[in-house]
Amino acid sequence: MRTPITSRERGGSPRSRERSCTCPREDGAHLRFGEVDLEVVHAPGHRPEQINLLGRDLGRGTDPWFLLTADFLMVGDISRPDLAQDGRVGATTLFREAIPRLLALPDHVEVYPGHVAGST
Repeated sequence: MRTPITSRERGGSPRSRERSCTCPREDGAHLRFGEVDLEVVHAPGHRPEQINLLGRDLGRGTDPWFLLTADFLMVGDISRPDLAQDGRVGATTLFREAIPRLLALPDHVEVYPGHVAGST
């Protein structure tokens, strides 16, 4: 099922135009761009709806190649769990759900965080 995502749902400014992107965002859903497959990996904690994208180059094989973490990871740090929810709830979810999923990936997977060191 595809669900529209508005800019306000993505955390956009209330003044921003209401844009939407219809794309799969359920855990395990796939987006395909030629030979590149992106799998939606639910990673709650920073925000309840947070997702990562696990990439595969199907021309090379079916093993995962890279992970795009958006705001889940920064260089040398993890995301704040208190911005969109109670901090204790977010931290518990982050450490019980999102981080174990990251650590379960094969060691060869390249991880691309959404932020460099510090705030961007």
